Amino acid sequence: MLPIKRWQASVRRPRWQGVRRRYWLGCSANRDPECSLCCESARRSLDRVTRVVSVKVYLATDGDFYNQPIVADAASALEQAGVDVIAASGFEAGGHRGSFLQPSEDSLTGTMALVPQVVDAVRLPVVAAGGIGDAHGVVAAFALGAEGVQMGTAFLACKESGANTLHREALLSGQVKQTALTRGFTGRLSRGIKNRLLDELNQKDIEVLPYPLQRALVRPLSIPAETAGRSELLPLWAGQSANLLWCTDVRALLDTLVKEISEIGGAVQNWNAHRWLGNAQD
Repeated sequence: MLPIKRWQASVRRPRWQGVRRRYWLGCSANRDPECSLCCESARRSLDRVTRVVSVKVYLATDGDFYNQPIVADAASALEQAGVDVIAASGFEAGGHRGSFLQPSEDSLTGTMALVPQVVDAVRLPVVAAGGIGDAHGVVAAFALGAEGVQMGTAFLACKESGANTLHREALLSGQVKQTALTRGFTGRLSRGIKNRLLDELNQKDIEVLPYPLQRALVRPLSIPAETAGRSELLPLWAGQSANLLWCTDVRALLDTLVKEISEIGGAVQNWNAHRWLGNAQD
């Protein structure tokens, strides 16, 4: 375990009141009574958080992400710590960024550059992650030396994922022109579809609370936005591979990946396996 890290944050009510006001105006077109109840519940939740003047939060520093280095030095540290497998997550990945040796903003290496550096730095199996959305990406990861891949956004678009309908429709629209990094969704650096909510939370005058306070602040706001059908006011997690998505069924996605990888990736996989075994024996 890494040392426990103490965070202290001052919550400035006027700034968040402004964000809240704009947010509720965005949902006000929906007059559904259920939406009104959701709005009122979210208002109360937000009031409870913004009444806090000074909060001290004790968090384990990225304890759940020890196996996801985003710099090669972190991979070496993880190997010395005794992990069995390392997931090399490039900055293209959706969702939270994992980092513990330095701030996440200073660890934004792309998957193409990160994976071979991690493979050369350690003797452990390396799993590539970040921006991999189809068989082309999987085979490319094998060519970079990865033993496996981790895919998130591709499965998020499937109906089995549990993502709400607006989120899956946005991912499958073929119009995810831009994703962006933000701390505004949860307090930790993460990547999502660039929309109105993300832009507003990234404004310089918005004070972002440390995780998990920011998550507790933003999560209730999603209820009225989803009820009103306003995807531009939802936190929509996504990696940079979102425009590659097409499948809505997990079984079909897996069958397609296996079939296509088998057709074009056999030689690369065999080469990578022999290379890894050779390095392990040295």
